[in-house]
Amino acid sequence: MGFLKFFVTFLLFLGLLASAAGAYIYNGKEDFRTLKLDSFIEDELSSQHPYAPAMAIKPKSEQQIVDAIISTQGPILVSGVHYSLGGDVTYPGSLYLDMSDFNQVLKLDVEKKLITVQTGISWQQIQQQIDAHDLALKIMPDAVDFSVGGSLSVNAHGRFVREGAIINSVRSIRIILADGKVYEASPDENPALFYGAIGGFGGVGVITEATLELTDNIAIERFTRRINFNEFNDYFQREILQDDDVVLHQAILYPPNFESLLDVSWKKTDKPLTEPRRLRENRAEPWWETQLKVKASAYSLYHRFRKNLFDPIELQKPRVARLNYESSYNLRSLGFVESRKTTTVVQEYLIPLQRFEIFTFNMRDIFTRYDVDIDKILVEYVPQNNRGLLSGASSQVYSFRIIYYQRKSKEGKKQVAQWTRELVRASRESNGIHILPYAIKDTTEQLFNAYSGAEIFFDLKRQADPDCRFRNLFWDQHLDKIYSAKTRNQEH
Repeated sequence: MGFLKFFVTFLLFLGLLASAAGAYIYNGKEDFRTLKLDSFIEDELSSQHPYAPAMAIKPKSEQQIVDAIISTQGPILVSGVHYSLGGDVTYPGSLYLDMSDFNQVLKLDVEKKLITVQTGISWQQIQQQIDAHDLALKIMPDAVDFSVGGSLSVNAHGRFVREGAIINSVRSIRIILADGKVYEASPDENPALFYGAIGGFGGVGVITEATLELTDNIAIERFTRRINFNEFNDYFQREILQDDDVVLHQAILYPPNFESLLDVSWKKTDKPLTEPRRLRENRAEPWWETQLKVKASAYSLYHRFRKNLFDPIELQKPRVARLNYESSYNLRSLGFVESRKTTTVVQEYLIPLQRFEIFTFNMRDIFTRYDVDIDKILVEYVPQNNRGLLSGASSQVYSFRIIYYQRKSKEGKKQVAQWTRELVRASRESNGIHILPYAIKDTTEQLFNAYSGAEIFFDLKRQADPDCRFRNLFWDQHLDKIYSAKTRNQEH
């Protein structure tokens, strides 16, 4: 029976391949490429479009950043390596600080396992520096393309099941405020700036340096298991959470029915390596492979093929690798691409463990009604994290990282805004929250309901940035209302 299922699935996939090829012949080759320059708005930053900045600089020193801030007026936009999977991190007429050349390792203490870096540096660049010392990052995002500054600004987490959000590995930061003054910030020195800027989505100031904790580049072994979605929570708490040897964990929840997950865990091991490479090369896939993937994602058959054939074969192979190797995926290798008409976008929701099934039911209903083109949903565990004013996990939660394809047209964006509001509502009904600012078009009321530290954060922002210079399209949904409301309250 298993062979028959395999054979039928394979034949159906051949039909899908022919369909995608026909679409290619009819529509012509689309130039699929790695996401760059803030997803939806790639052209806006480089052309005479309403989103074009008033002034753009690429600083290489902290003093250049200070000089640019104090010599200008108006909004300030900070960008690291130009990846924004929500597409909202830009602002028209702004001072655009392109931090991509602000990317040096300032200090590496191998004995103490600490590294101090400029925040325009990418995680890949750090890995290339520390791997020779058999060190790895204690916490980092799932993809190495992102900058340290951008990851700090969203308080990113990854697959590190014991460690939580990135704030837990940050010893200290340096930050420049809207008046051009530079501050050291840590849990002990200027803690309000530390806990406000990390996870503050660029709203407090320019984070220029960070000192991060490192760990040993250990060997880890992969284990996989297929789990029904209604059994996953019990399985995870019993088999994964109670096993101290588990280092990395992620489960793939498959569309369109979301009925099962492929659990992929990596454990500490003393076994010999089956993967000799230390870091991934992350070569770009052929255009036709990307073409097929994007075209095929609209068909449930493709997801059945991946769930029942490709992923089990690929991910169940015996594998022992170094931590750095398994942590060195880039966005392209994870499936993030865009074309003239379509782009890959992410949204993320943090849902308490006991509400996993309820949220999955509601999410499936919303995606079915709106015919959302889901690529996959990655489920990761995030331990309780009350650090940070806009902390994402006030209890133990699962991160639902929803990866989907979206049309760049106005109609495509409008549809996403509609189902997103419903999904935000569904997350709140499950006592969860939505991660900002992944293309979220939430209301200010929804933001305050989701984040208990929001009022304290905006009090900090009003003090650190009274003229509201640090803004972007995400914050623009809320800042004018919040600032004007505060002013009215003070007048009365």
